[in-house]
Amino acid sequence: MPDDKTDIYMLGIHVYCKTNKNEKIEWTKFNNINIYTSGTHAIYIGKKSINDILSYLNNNKIDLPIDEWLKKFNPWIWYGDLSDNGMFRGLYKQLNINCENVFSLEGPINNKI
Repeated sequence: MPDDKTDIYMLGIHVYCKTNKNEKIEWTKFNNINIYTSGTHAIYIGKKSINDILSYLNNNKIDLPIDEWLKKFNPWIWYGDLSDNGMFRGLYKQLNINCENVFSLEGPINNKI
């Protein structure tokens, strides 16, 4: 893990079928990703970052879902293997969700019910 495990690390993200298998698998900062993403399935927060977050919360509040709110801190993202269904990059797969059947998510997918 980069930065000696002191930062915030998201171990996967939703990419909504906007990436391809040929893209480099690596740790990257959230602000370096140029497509719409959301969510994560696992977060590691290093001790230094826990202190930074607590200091931030002295004058601010959490106003988004935690995985979205943490993006304010430009976390590291494991831009890992692309799932077979194209929806996710990271360590884990999520079953029964793919680009053709997502009805509960707002965002780049045109939901048709």
